[in-house]
Amino acid sequence: MFNRTERTQILSLSTRGIGFGTMYVATMARRYQQDIIVPSIYSMYRAFLALLEAKLQICPILSRYLNVTLQYNLDAHMLHLACTTSFVPHPISRIINAVGILKYKECSYAPAVASSPISQAGYMIPIPNNLLLSNLRQNVVALSNPATPEPIRITFEQNNPIPGAIWVDHLLMNPDEIMPENYNYNALCQDVFGFEPFLVSLQRHAPNLVGEKLDFNSKGSRSLFVSNDMSNMHIQPRLEGETMDDYLSRHPYVGNITSYTTMYKLSPRVQLLGQINLLGERPPLENYVYPMYFHQSEASAACDIISSDYTSILVSQLV
Repeated sequence: MFNRTERTQILSLSTRGIGFGTMYVATMARRYQQDIIVPSIYSMYRAFLALLEAKLQICPILSRYLNVTLQYNLDAHMLHLACTTSFVPHPISRIINAVGILKYKECSYAPAVASSPISQAGYMIPIPNNLLLSNLRQNVVALSNPATPEPIRITFEQNNPIPGAIWVDHLLMNPDEIMPENYNYNALCQDVFGFEPFLVSLQRHAPNLVGEKLDFNSKGSRSLFVSNDMSNMHIQPRLEGETMDDYLSRHPYVGNITSYTTMYKLSPRVQLLGQINLLGERPPLENYVYPMYFHQSEASAACDIISSDYTSILVSQLV
């Protein structure tokens, strides 16, 4: 709960790290394909988005920001399933456990994901930094629809966080593979229970990829104060007709992130956590929703500028 004597501000969160983490785990696990059966990357991605959404859904919401924040929509059964899931790969647990109410310097910060912008014509604009389980279907359908303006689809494609997305002429070709229509609680059960045997094998052969227990009551980490531009870094697209094994054999990412800013001076460990989680990302300027990204803007986040390298950090932390 919030202390009435403290100022409470909203702190926007990007969800792209879930996709990058899913892709990294699948790519690394493929190295042990003789001993590890890698689950569907689409199934894992959906499950991990649900876990992050559950963490956000149980956080207090600032009513004055309801018009700019995404409405989390897991039903009671889905929420219970998510909150009783204990272990996931380390790149995912690290992100989820960093999310929570953050108190610092007489201020409280409430984490939230931005709602999708609405165009002047009244249609939803898909953005790559606010994907969760409950809005995934809406986004992939829009990205596969030629009626969605091409510049919007191109911006998303250039910053795409969805593992295994197939693009042809800037149209998403496999929306049903990513998020089936009429996805429900039983489907989520299959996704969540499907990666549990995978974790057992992963723990045996690549223990660094299995992280700490999920904590749905954890407080927010100061690493949430680290921000970056998306820089057109995105997950490697899958080719039409390409087998999953061939896809996972390629480098998982296109591009890199090499510059970060922070709102406050942070310890090197906390700063590194923020760089690798990508929770404080700023969207392209045309997708800004005020006041959601105020604290992530260059003006307010210029306490410290960090030159770094996302892909090298990821490898050094997990291999």
